[in-house]
Amino acid sequence: LFLPPIRAFAARVGRLVESRSDEHLLLKLRQAGFHDLTTEEYRIRALGQAALFTVAGATVGIALRSPPLTLLLALCGLLYGATRWKGRIDRAIADRRDRLRLELYTVNQLLAIHLRTGAGPVQATQRIVDRGTGAMVEELDAVLTWVRSGVSEPDAFRRAAELTPEPNAAR
Repeated sequence: LFLPPIRAFAARVGRLVESRSDEHLLLKLRQAGFHDLTTEEYRIRALGQAALFTVAGATVGIALRSPPLTLLLALCGLLYGATRWKGRIDRAIADRRDRLRLELYTVNQLLAIHLRTGAGPVQATQRIVDRGTGAMVEELDAVLTWVRSGVSEPDAFRRAAELTPEPNAAR
């Protein structure tokens, strides 16, 4: 009974903590590999972190019995808590970009081998996805999912190029 209003309130207040648009935030979450996290859930988590660190800072200030220090520590906790999830997303994107860069050469070689043996681009991609693991294989699996859902092959590969965090993988 109380959960939907609390979620709506947290989502609205969460927009103050995380002001990026939903589309931009969804792209960042996808690039970071957080496919199961919605923008609303992300904002609620960021708001929760901000509230937690604000309370922790205020508690330390109250324990020290200094009102100015209480306010300062609460403000520092708010800033740290509000930026913690954003930093986590940025670090995850950088890690994923590095993994993609490392896997790209091998996947390109495998694609070239399969294409030389007469397979088409989608069939070669399917063979790699069936046998491989890793961040690059996840990107290619998304392409195959889009193709199966009715997106044309060139559009699916273009979409993957637009969404990937690694610019060399877009080529």
